[in-house]
Amino acid sequence: MNPILETTHIAANALTAKRCVVLDNNNKADMPGGANAARFGGVCQEGAAQGAPARICRIGEVEVTAAAAFNAGEELMIAANTGKVQKIGAVAATVYNVVGIAVESAAADGDIVRMLIAPSTHTTPA
Repeated sequence: MNPILETTHIAANALTAKRCVVLDNNNKADMPGGANAARFGGVCQEGAAQGAPARICRIGEVEVTAAAAFNAGEELMIAANTGKVQKIGAVAATVYNVVGIAVESAAADGDIVRMLIAPSTHTTPA
């Protein structure tokens, strides 16, 4: 793993290690509100209790928790309020909030895999 930029944010609520987090309006790290969440803040490196400082990787290659199977090279998005990742969807004319690119394939929910953080949006054709 190669985190290039790590920042510390106060945890708005309890955070789980190796999961995507979002940043709230007060710049606190929080678990996402659901699938395809916006305001991606990075990946929590270690768990953190509510109100505690949390190490968040913002740029680099990190370990994340998969929500389902996907292949290396696929664009990933936040899967749900758990902060796990899944490959982006294929619904026509939908904007997906990409959080990164899979460096390794995942076989099942709960697999820990490497991801290159690369936030962007991806709009599927109509």
